[in-house]
Amino acid sequence: MMLRTRDRTFVCLAILLAFGLRVHWLGRQELRGDEGGSWSFIQLAPLQILDRIVTEGDPHPPLHHLLQWGWLQLTGDSEFAMRSLSALLSILVVPLLLQLGRRLGGVECGLAVCLIVSVHPQQVWLAQDLRNMYQLALIFILAGALMMLYIRDRPLAIGWHHWVAYSGLCTLAVYSHYYALFGIAPHAALLVQAQPQRARLLRMWLLAAAATALVLAPWATVILPVYAQHQLADPGNEGLKGYLVTVFGELFAGPTLPRVIQLGFAVLGGALAVLGAVRLKAARFYLLVAVLVPLTGIYTVLLFRATLNGFYFVFAAPAAYILLAAGIRQLQHYWHAMGWTAAFGGIVVLTVGLINLYGSEQYSRSRGMRELAQFLTSNYQPGDTYLANFPDPTQPYYLRRVKIPYQMMPKQPVFDSSALNADLASLENQRIWFVPVVATNWDAAGYVQQRLLQTALLASDQSFNKMRLMLFLPVSDAQSIRAKFANGIALVGFHRAPNGVTLVWRSEASPTADYKVFVHGLALDGFPLVGADALPVRATSTWRTGDTVLSLHQLVIPVDQPVALVAGLYDAVTGMRVELQSENYGEPDATLVARYSP
Repeated sequence: MMLRTRDRTFVCLAILLAFGLRVHWLGRQELRGDEGGSWSFIQLAPLQILDRIVTEGDPHPPLHHLLQWGWLQLTGDSEFAMRSLSALLSILVVPLLLQLGRRLGGVECGLAVCLIVSVHPQQVWLAQDLRNMYQLALIFILAGALMMLYIRDRPLAIGWHHWVAYSGLCTLAVYSHYYALFGIAPHAALLVQAQPQRARLLRMWLLAAAATALVLAPWATVILPVYAQHQLADPGNEGLKGYLVTVFGELFAGPTLPRVIQLGFAVLGGALAVLGAVRLKAARFYLLVAVLVPLTGIYTVLLFRATLNGFYFVFAAPAAYILLAAGIRQLQHYWHAMGWTAAFGGIVVLTVGLINLYGSEQYSRSRGMRELAQFLTSNYQPGDTYLANFPDPTQPYYLRRVKIPYQMMPKQPVFDSSALNADLASLENQRIWFVPVVATNWDAAGYVQQRLLQTALLASDQSFNKMRLMLFLPVSDAQSIRAKFANGIALVGFHRAPNGVTLVWRSEASPTADYKVFVHGLALDGFPLVGADALPVRATSTWRTGDTVLSLHQLVIPVDQPVALVAGLYDAVTGMRVELQSENYGEPDATLVARYSP
C-alpha cells in the first residue's frame, strides 16, 4: 500500500526530527572511554588497524574501524566530526524501519515505529556515539530483512543475484558487529509462510548463510583463537533477572533513566509486546524469533564473556518496536482511553530520557578532561611528565595538542611493585602531572598515587568535574631547613602543600622506635591555632642511614593573622617527645618550620 500525502509528510517530519535530535549538541559531551578506544585505533593505517585487532583481541570486527578511519580523513578528529558518521547512519535506520514496520504491521504500525525510532533515547544515544558499529549493523540487518520479504513475495522471479546481494548484506552486518548474527538468523523465519515455495527458499537461505560463513571464515580462523584466550575466557555472573531488566529496560525506556523506571518499562513494554504479537498474526513468528534469538544468544555469550551493555540488545529493537507499536494499537482496540494513556505516558518518559541525555550530569559522558587539558596547557612546563595509572584512551585524545610526554604506569593490571617502584623512580627528578583513576581492574588499591605521595612533593591537587589532577615536584624542590633531633633524625626541608604541609626527613642513623610527627601552627603569643599529627610514610624503625622520608600533614593554615609552623617528633607509644638538639621554638623540642603572615 502506497503512503498517502499526509503519511509522507509525517515521515519527512519524523526524519527531520530524528536529524535534529541526533545533531543537537552532538559534540558537546566528551568522548567516553570506548569512543577514545576507537579514536586510538583510527590513528593507525588500515593494515595496522587489522593487526592491532588481532594482536590485542579487540572484541569488535574491523568494518567500523576502517569506515571511521576513512571518515576521519575527510572530517577531522573533533568530537562532532567523528560522531557525525554515527548520526548519519542512525538517520538511515528510520526509513528502513518504517518500511519493515509497514510490511509486517501495516501503514499505521510503520508510521508509529518510524516515530519511535526517531525519538528513542537509546537510538539517539547510539547516534551520538563515535562507535557506529551498531547503526551500521542495523542498516544491513534491516536491508536483509526487506530483501528477504522481497524474495518471499516473488519466489519465481528471484535469481541468484538476489541471494548474492542478501549474502553480501549479511556479511557486512557481521563485519560490523558480531552480535549481528543474532539479527540475521531470524530472517529465515520470514520464509515460513512462503507457500508453496517454502522448502526451496529455505534451502536457498541456507546456501546464502553458507556463502556468508565462507566469506567470514578467513577472519574467523584468525580471530577466534585469540578470543578463546581473552574475550571468551572471562565468564560473567549476571543473573537472568538482572539481565532481562538491563536489556529490556534500556530497549523500552532508554539508557538515561533510573533503574526502577527501566524495570517498570521493561514490564509494561513486555506486556504491550505480547499484545502486539496477538495483533500481528501473520508476522508473529518472525517478530518473536527476532527478539528471542538475540535475547538467548547474548545471554549465552555472557557465560564466556562478562561484559554486558544494554545497547547490545539493539539488534532486537526493530522487532520490539514493531511489537510495541502494534501492542499500543491493540490496547486502544480493547480499551481506547488506556491505549492513548499508554502512548502519552511513553512519550513523556522518552522526553524525560532525552532531557537527561542532553543535560543531566548523572548520565553525561563528560568527566572534565577538556577543562583538565585546558588547565594543563596553561600550566605545564618544559620537562614535565604526564602520568596516568589506567589505560584510559580519552586522556591521550584530549592531550593530543599538549606537548607533554605521556606515561602510563603500571603497564599491566597485575604488576610487580619493585619493578613499578623502579619505573616511578626514573621520574623522580621531574615535575609529574598525575591523573588518578579508581578502577577495580587496574591499580585498584591506588598504588601509584600512594607511592608518589611517599616519594614526591604534592604541589597542587585540583578537581575538574569527575577528574582529578595532581602535581608532584621532586623532593629536591623542598625549602631547605636544618634541625637535628636525637637518634640521628634530621628535618631537612618542607613544602607547603595544597592541603597542609609536607616535611622532609633524613636519617643519619637507624632509629629503633616508631615516632609520630607533630606540626602545630602557633599565634604570635604562642597559642596553638591548628595542628596535625601524622606518621611518616615509612615507620621510623625501618629507616636506615641516608634514607630520605616524607611526612604529610593535612591542616588549614589561618590567613587572618601571623602563624608560625613548628614541628617535632614523639614516641607513638609513650607520647614522650624526641629531644631536639637544635634551637627550640614556641614549644619544647619543637623546631621552627616556617612563618606565614596575612
